[in-house]
Amino acid sequence: MISLLTAEFAQKYHLEDISNLIPIENHISAGFDTDFAHQNDGYLELSKKYNITFANKIMDPSIKYKTIGEHRINLIDGYTTDAQIKKHHLVMLQDNMHFSHHIKVRL
Repeated sequence: MISLLTAEFAQKYHLEDISNLIPIENHISAGFDTDFAHQNDGYLELSKKYNITFANKIMDPSIKYKTIGEHRINLIDGYTTDAQIKKHHLVMLQDNMHFSHHIKVRL
């Protein structure tokens, strides 16, 4: 699982790591799929690990890329293999506190 945002938003706020979101958490509007939004190893754990909370909406994976591309949200969860990353000029935030190292592959 990775955190993605538009290159434009990342440049505006000088974002490289997830912890860089902390000072601007009031400016974050996220779209997460149901799993990431509700599972203990998803947003809840990210929020605890980084001591950060921000507005988020549960979104079907099929529309979250379209929605961030339209600038209606500015942060989504995703996977490095998602083809939409390049299409929407998204960049990945580095997980500098190693939040996702414990996430296991689910089959």
